[in-house]
Amino acid sequence: MRRNKTDAADADALLRACRDPDLKPVSVKSVEQQAVQGLHRIRSQWQDTRRQRICRARGLLAEFGVHLPAGAAGIVPRLRASLERAPALLSISLESVLDEITELDVKIQQLDRRLAELANASPIAQRLLTIPGIGLTPREYSSGQSRYLGRISKRGDRYLRMLLTHGARSALVLAHRQAV
Repeated sequence: MRRNKTDAADADALLRACRDPDLKPVSVKSVEQQAVQGLHRIRSQWQDTRRQRICRARGLLAEFGVHLPAGAAGIVPRLRASLERAPALLSISLESVLDEITELDVKIQQLDRRLAELANASPIAQRLLTIPGIGLTPREYSSGQSRYLGRISKRGDRYLRMLLTHGARSALVLAHRQAV
């Protein structure tokens, strides 16, 4: 996109795309691919909601002097144990927030299992799972002996980039554990 989105700019871009032989058309997603993408979006939204509820509960308890460590691992039991130090008026509502967090945990785990089943049934996904890691490389501005690395592009699908980043991070963690 070279400028703001207008009908004229869209028409110009379409004309340029038709004339450029190096541009490859993007294939249309099948109904199944769109459905799987929808599952990933639902999972991402549930994770965001869960994180928001945890942060809200932690913040409200912090206002009453109850400080909990950062991170979501094992937070629900800690929050439940800390409810007695909160005012009764607040602890009743926080109980329902904790129930919502637990419910979201269950939903996310069920969806993760469903996505794993879909990946096990797909030969393409099985082949992709054999790749030890995905390299996200920064833009390079190098000349001669000088090597300058820029940032990783923010273009494209944010969710896919996030999944690739997590995949690369887990591959690095696994390689580090094997080396130690």
